[in-house]
Amino acid sequence: MATMSNTVVTPKILPPPYNNINYNTQISSITLDDNNRTRLSRPSLSLTLPPLNLDNFQYNSISNNEENEIYIVRNIDESIKHRMCSYNKTHLIATKCAIEFHNKWRKTYIQQNGNIPCIKKTKDGMEIDINVDGNILHPEFVEFNYNIAIFVATCIIFYPCKDIEETSSIIHRKWLIMSPWANGGPLDVSYTSLPEIEKETYRDIYRTVSNLSHH
Repeated sequence: MATMSNTVVTPKILPPPYNNINYNTQISSITLDDNNRTRLSRPSLSLTLPPLNLDNFQYNSISNNEENEIYIVRNIDESIKHRMCSYNKTHLIATKCAIEFHNKWRKTYIQQNGNIPCIKKTKDGMEIDINVDGNILHPEFVEFNYNIAIFVATCIIFYPCKDIEETSSIIHRKWLIMSPWANGGPLDVSYTSLPEIEKETYRDIYRTVSNLSHH
């Protein structure tokens, strides 16, 4: 009869303060039935918990939304990097959305500001007017929109249970990470603190990608 050893199960991800929980499942006994078949008793589960600080427990049980969203963003970025999670589909969606995102933004920009230049700098410092049709937009800004679009498409597949507000909040978090120039500015706040017009921008991104994702 084969010798049964203790099995140690180490969870990959646990929220603090439970990072060092030790899971140890043991077979409490091994016997033979009347037909010489091995019978295992019901396994027992023992947990060794670290000392629990009640203040920390209250904090972590409520969950830090910013840390949560950063963790989700990293998961999605890794999935895209390794071309997982329906990559071919999300790539096609992102290609379609990159120019559409810009043209929708441009329409709103002109309504609010008139048809005046909107000057942005490229990574090498060149000043570019982005108030142009998406088909002639500088490639660097098309790429930015593509990266947002493939992120959103992957997020919708990766986290299908999240509603439009939850996903819009994650999109905003991704946009902040991609836009270091926004640090300390009026948009460098949580999604819930954004003006309604800014929230609607993210909702519209979600709707555009979601509609293509379900076709």
